[in-house]
Amino acid sequence: MSKKTLVEGSLKGESSTEALIESRVSLEARRLRQDFMIIFGLFASIIAFLTIEVSIFQNATRFSLLIGTSLTLLGSMIFFIFALKNTLKDDPRASDYFKNPLFYMIIAIFVAAGICFAWTSIIKPFLGII
Repeated sequence: MSKKTLVEGSLKGESSTEALIESRVSLEARRLRQDFMIIFGLFASIIAFLTIEVSIFQNATRFSLLIGTSLTLLGSMIFFIFALKNTLKDDPRASDYFKNPLFYMIIAIFVAAGICFAWTSIIKPFLGII
């Protein structure tokens, strides 16, 4: 709690206990809003992921293209959740991204998706594999 809050509380005639309770309640409300945004983001990204996957499975013709598209969507969903969580922290820093192993897992998913797309569109036609 800051000294400014205590001084303002004493100037208004409030006790320091009331000012302390008020600051703790506002901090808890901010944390609850952050948690709500993370949960809502998770729900929205999972629903979008499942909806797109169902439509892709209905029209799938090539297995490697299907896997590449699924990995791209999965990586996008995980990256959205990762970015949302790190953005809503009290003290977000860019260096936190590179210290988190989840960031490297997301990069690996995107690389695997790129390999699947390259296999389908570049390597298989070049080798003459149908």
